[in-house]
Amino acid sequence: MMNYFDSAYGLEFLNQLKKPDIYKMVFEDLELKEVTRLWNA
Repeated sequence: MMNYFDSAYGLEFLNQLKKPDIYKMVFEDLELKEVTRLWNA
């Protein structure tokens, strides 16, 4: 889902996730403005 809004969140990003990682995504209209990692598993 994150890759839809920002291509920086691609396969390499997905593969480094610890699962479950929890991220807060802040939008302005449909533009992703901020991503914050809330939980490091």
